[in-house]
Amino acid sequence: MRRGIIDIGTNTVRLLILDFDNHKVKELLRKTVITRLGEGVNRSKVLKESAMARTLEIIKKYQKMLNEHKVEEVRVAATSAVREAKNSFNFISKVREEAGLDVEILSGREEGRLAFLGAISDVGSIASEKEKFLVIDIGGGSTELISGSSKKVEFIYSLKIGSVRLMEMFLKKDPPDFTEMERARWYVQNVIKEPLSILKKSQYILLGVAGTITTISAVHQGLKRYNPEKVHHSCLSQSDVEKVLRKFLRVPLEERKKIDGLEPARADIIIAGTLILLEVMRALKAKKIIVSEKDLLDGLALSY
Repeated sequence: MRRGIIDIGTNTVRLLILDFDNHKVKELLRKTVITRLGEGVNRSKVLKESAMARTLEIIKKYQKMLNEHKVEEVRVAATSAVREAKNSFNFISKVREEAGLDVEILSGREEGRLAFLGAISDVGSIASEKEKFLVIDIGGGSTELISGSSKKVEFIYSLKIGSVRLMEMFLKKDPPDFTEMERARWYVQNVIKEPLSILKKSQYILLGVAGTITTISAVHQGLKRYNPEKVHHSCLSQSDVEKVLRKFLRVPLEERKKIDGLEPARADIIIAGTLILLEVMRALKAKKIIVSEKDLLDGLALSY
């Protein structure tokens, strides 16, 4: 049976098509497009018409791909931006009417659980089943911190900090100056303080998922062309993340877009996302984080 998953995030819309055959799963197609659905949602609490239109356009293209691959079952899930917007029903109705797809809004806890499920789905090569993991999922509108083992999830924290949200709140200058960065840093430290005070009581293998963290890895490696195989299960030290952040801060947006490993459409929000990762690692006194290509999208697939 062929199944498709669409993840409608605050910053990106992603597609995954899989072939399930006698407990074997084959990946047929994986796509990511930045649409910035959550533009301005933190301030206005509504989805902009322009943001909904460009996101819907991509969803309709994905629907054509689903038809071309003769997909039999489709699951469409939306996260932070749709979860918080007062007019999310308008967007969901448009998707149903124009693309023929029903959208499920994930709670922060369910988003975290599925991201954890995806991230640990192939850790056999780097850790034993007895190990405890802490998955860090930095999205556009929220950041999920999920701890547990291959047997069970222990804690799920969904925090209202994300790369788009933090950028819109604090980082106005190009590039951001010291004062803006310190205000953003202080804000992140305060948001993560309570959950990390609990999480610090145990030892974990850190797994980082989603576009911000995979991009940091690609930039650290200097990849001229994004290579999932080189990014997946690569390691980043706290020092590596600090160096990448300094690299981003040295240049204005147009120059940042030219940095190897950084998708131009992500260049405006990458500083905010990198700051979130750095502050989490500092608070945990984490020496390194393992980067995973497996995340919420894969968790949604595994939930079948």
